[in-house]
Amino acid sequence: MEKMEFYTLDEVTDRFYGKKGTPKRDSHDKEFNKWLLGYTYDMHKEHPGILLAEELKAKGIKQKDFAEKIGMSASNFNSLLHGKRDINKDIADGLERELNIPASAWMKIQSEYNKSVKLKKDEEKNYSFATLQRSIDRLSDQIGQLIALHQSRNFSNIKI
Repeated sequence: MEKMEFYTLDEVTDRFYGKKGTPKRDSHDKEFNKWLLGYTYDMHKEHPGILLAEELKAKGIKQKDFAEKIGMSASNFNSLLHGKRDINKDIADGLERELNIPASAWMKIQSEYNKSVKLKKDEEKNYSFATLQRSIDRLSDQIGQLIALHQSRNFSNIKI
């Protein structure tokens, strides 16, 4: 059986586009970053910390070591990876420094996720309000029937 070789994204990019700082590589990185910023990947559905956890796992990076590199405590970093802490500018800068993924991309993903969470909460409120309104309307109809029934003293037509 042939031995398989694995390469990092940076190694592959170096091979096809040249080292960082060369015109071809700079052009590629610029286009890639533009694509990344516009890429939806359903990013708004997942907290960016979860995406970060997947990235670290794929690269074989230990969470505790990485937390130290970007200046976070292990417990705060763990909260981030589980979607319980948001990425802020300082964290995004550290991620850019260590992973070479632009801080602006991390901030955009966080912003889109936050918008998605707010929209979902608003939809839930609207749904709850609509359900409550339907219940009130039904109750109002039943009260109207009871009043009419009481006035006519005919109890055979009640619909409850």
